[in-house]
Amino acid sequence: MFEALYKRLPICAQHLAVSAYGWHLQRLRYGGHFERRLVWWSKLQQLSREERDLLVTERLRNILGIAIQHTLYGRQLSERHALSPNDISHWTDVQKLPILEKDEVRANPDRFFNRALSPRQVFYDCTSGTTGSPLRIAVSVAGLRDCYAAMDVARGWAGIGRNARRATFSGKLTVPVEQSAPPFWRYNKPGRQMVFSVHHISPASVPYYCRRLNEHQPQDLDGFPSAIYSIARMSLAQSLPLPQPTVIRTWGEKLYDFQREIIERAFNAPVFDWYGVAENCCYAAQCQYGNYHVFEEFGIVEVLEGGKPVKVGEEGDIVATSLSNSAMSLIRYRVGDRAVLGPAECPCGNRSTILTDIIGRCDDMVILPNGCVVGNVLDLSIATFPQIAEAQVVQDRVDGIRVNVVPQGAFESHQQNALKAELRQRLGAAIEIELCVVKEISRTQAGKYKLVESSLSLEEHLAHRAGCVDN
Repeated sequence: MFEALYKRLPICAQHLAVSAYGWHLQRLRYGGHFERRLVWWSKLQQLSREERDLLVTERLRNILGIAIQHTLYGRQLSERHALSPNDISHWTDVQKLPILEKDEVRANPDRFFNRALSPRQVFYDCTSGTTGSPLRIAVSVAGLRDCYAAMDVARGWAGIGRNARRATFSGKLTVPVEQSAPPFWRYNKPGRQMVFSVHHISPASVPYYCRRLNEHQPQDLDGFPSAIYSIARMSLAQSLPLPQPTVIRTWGEKLYDFQREIIERAFNAPVFDWYGVAENCCYAAQCQYGNYHVFEEFGIVEVLEGGKPVKVGEEGDIVATSLSNSAMSLIRYRVGDRAVLGPAECPCGNRSTILTDIIGRCDDMVILPNGCVVGNVLDLSIATFPQIAEAQVVQDRVDGIRVNVVPQGAFESHQQNALKAELRQRLGAAIEIELCVVKEISRTQAGKYKLVESSLSLEEHLAHRAGCVDN
């Protein structure tokens, strides 16, 4: 309903609505005793490995106590494994507990919710995640502020502050997808943030994007790497000038090396990649040496293969234990992504767990006939459809996609039409959308599948549309 009302507003009123929402987010994320939290999180980065282990162990005992006392899952976990917080002598004792799979949380999320918190202390959200199936989550306000304090610390590593002028490329529909002429951006005044649409980027529109970026002169450019890469690649091909921000922060998708190279060349600025999940159970950010540092006080991260810890340099599943989100007890939760475990130390001096690469979030993008490239299509579309167990986009031609849907229970024709309309809002009218109800979606040997299975080459497509970039 709100989206429909927003789309009918004149553009000047949409700017006001984005600013009003920005003000609301500022209060939610940075309210209360946030500055004290930020000081605390900043000091943590100087801890020795021994000091950090003691603190993480203490926080694990605390979150286990909350789970056992206030959630059905915690009580059952305690009963089945004769577990109490006092049994935790070191945070690695968490490895004695079973791994929690996403399907178990998805099937009955209420088992994991902390009912002792008041409505003002928690908010609920829904995400499809990297497996393509909806998942209802609860996030405590305190945990959310811890997350944003950690982000502020990571901003400091990149040499930028929270109040810097920002330009953001995310999947939020601040610009209606059917809008065909600029402006393809809206302004969040409280956040000093220009929010650019990722759905309108094409060789024809990129001059408008570049002009507005130069007018705004962002110090902090952030968002989906696929969108920022498209701007960078097309601007280089058309010899369009771009601003030089202090830093570029990518998140929400896998950042490929070829994307980083073109982005840094076009904007003449360093790229720092961040990793997190909607379940608010883990967070990691790159330092100046390119290593991902896990904020362990926010959430423990294990890298496992076959249920066992991997060695340095090996790849495995990310299994996370939330230490800040008291609203939803996720203990040894397999998030659905993979990573490479890094060495024990980093030249930057931070003694946290290190990841050298994030393998997950590698879903292909949907390529549109007008040259636009859209990522996170299902993540933005199916969260509001509880009738969908799993979904996948298949694309083997530029003017059409097939959406395979595995329903749970009845999935009536009007619900199918609503899903197609939702996808149409993201992808526009020029691409054919075929919806197929199927019994199952094929998996890889690892038991996974991509949200988008595409036979089209993103690199070749952009090179064809935007023209080759000279070395």
